[in-house]
Amino acid sequence: MKTGLLISTLVLAFLLASHPGVSHLYAETANQQTALEHATEHTDPTYVCPMHPHITDDSASECPICGMQLELRETTATQYDEGAISISPAMVNNLGVRLQHVEIGNVSEQVYGSGNVNRVLPAQDKTIKSRVTGKLVEVITPAGSWVEQDDVLLRIEVDGYTDLLKAYVDAMDIAEIQTALKLRKRLVAMGAGDKTLAGFNDDKPLSDYLEIVAPFSGEVSWIIDDADKDITTDSKLVQITAPAIAEVGLRSYSRLARGVKIGNTGMLGVAHLPGRTWPGRVVDIKHNFVGLFSSIAFHVEVPNGLLEPGSFGSAFIDAGTSEQVLRVPASAVIYDENNTRVIRLRDNNSFEVVDVTLGFEGHEWIEIKSGLEQGDHVVTRGQFLIDSEATLQAGFKRLSASHD
Repeated sequence: MKTGLLISTLVLAFLLASHPGVSHLYAETANQQTALEHATEHTDPTYVCPMHPHITDDSASECPICGMQLELRETTATQYDEGAISISPAMVNNLGVRLQHVEIGNVSEQVYGSGNVNRVLPAQDKTIKSRVTGKLVEVITPAGSWVEQDDVLLRIEVDGYTDLLKAYVDAMDIAEIQTALKLRKRLVAMGAGDKTLAGFNDDKPLSDYLEIVAPFSGEVSWIIDDADKDITTDSKLVQITAPAIAEVGLRSYSRLARGVKIGNTGMLGVAHLPGRTWPGRVVDIKHNFVGLFSSIAFHVEVPNGLLEPGSFGSAFIDAGTSEQVLRVPASAVIYDENNTRVIRLRDNNSFEVVDVTLGFEGHEWIEIKSGLEQGDHVVTRGQFLIDSEATLQAGFKRLSASHD
C-alpha cells in the first residue's frame, strides 16, 4: 500500500514539473520578476492575434477565440515618446479610431422643453414718479430694455438717505428688529425697494444712493436720462409696460439643457391651440446634474385670456451662440473631476492628450476657448482607450523613476 502511494506521488510530481504552465510559473518565481517588468511584459507583448488585438502572448500560441496563430510584429502596438502615443495602423483600425478636424462655426442649437402654465399675470402699465427731492446720479437701464422685477433702473442722491440707511443696517446687525422695521418703512416710503432692503448681505451691500427698482417684469418704455438733473417730488422717472405674461414651468433633459442660460429666447406652443406660437424668454433655470431633467422657468407674452393655468405647452429655446467660434464634436471631449481634455492626432500614427478650456457646451458641438487650433484633428471614437493608454504609461514612468 505504501509502495503504491509513493509511486503515485512521484508520477504526479513528474507530470506537474513537465507541464509548460507550471514550469513557466516556477521559472517566473525563480527569476523574482519585478512588478514593473511584469506590467511591461503584458502591455508590450511580442505576439498578437491579427483578428483580436487584445489577445497577446510572448510566444506564437493560438488565439482562444478564432484559433488563428498569433503573429510576430516588428513593432509594438503602442510606443511612447515624450507624451505621444504611437499606435500601429492595424491597431488604429482594430480599435475603430475615428478622427474629425477642429473647425470654425457656430455652436447654436434649439433645446426642447415641455410643461404646464403655472399662472398668467395680466397686462400692466406703470409710471414711477419721485417721492423725494434730489439729483439724478446714474441711469442703469436705458429705454427699450426688458427688465425683471426688482432690477435697478436708476440711482438718485438724496440728502439724509445715507444716514438713514446706515442706521437701518446697524439696527439689523444688532438685531434691533423693531427699530429696523421702522427705519425700513421710512426708506420704502422714499422709494427704496422692499426686497432690496430685506435681502442685503456682505456679498450684496446696499448702495449709498436711492435705487429705483422695477415693480414688475416688463419693458422700459420711457426713462429720464438727463445726468445731474435735479429731481423734485412727483417728477416722472420711468414708465414700464408689460403684456400679459404666462409663467410656464418647463422640463428638459439635463444633457441637452446644459447650454440654456437665463435670458435665452424661444417660442412656445400649446396643445389646445395648434399652429400658434408666442415668443418668450428664460427667467430661471435649475440644472440637475445628478438626475435626468432640468427645470426651466419660461415667461411668454400672450394676449389676455388666451392661456389659463394648467395649459400644457412645449417650447424650443435658442441656446448657444451665433458667432463663429472654434468648435469640436461633443463626442471628442473627455470629462473628469479635474479637467477636460481631447486626444489630438500628432502625426500619422501618433496621438497626444491635450487639456482644453470649454465655452458653450451643446449636445452636438462644443466651443473651444483654448488648447486647440483650427485644422487640428481630434479623436471622436476610440479616444477613451487611447486616454487609458496615456494614463497607464504615465503610471509606468512614475514606477520606472521610482525603481531607478
